Amino acid sequence: MQLELTGDDRWDAHLRELEELAAQTGHTRVPRTPTLRRLSIWLRGLRALRRRGELEPDRAAALEAQGMEWSPVFGMRKRPQPRRRRSPKA
Repeated sequence: MQLELTGDDRWDAHLRELEELAAQTGHTRVPRTPTLRRLSIWLRGLRALRRRGELEPDRAAALEAQGMEWSPVFGMRKRPQPRRRRSPKA
């Protein structure tokens, strides 16, 4: 039976996961992979909170202590596909 995490427990669990990733990779850029999907979504939400000035200062400091990169790295995003040109209608 798996317990659902709430509030501070969820924050602590995600922060530990980010710490582990940073220790393994040397950075906090979370790739969009199925195994790291929840962590990626969590960080995206935190970035939005920070932009709006709603992220608690102690939590921002905890993330920055891990080397948090507030701007997503463009190389981590999927590259847009070039638009296909339509053939002229006859």
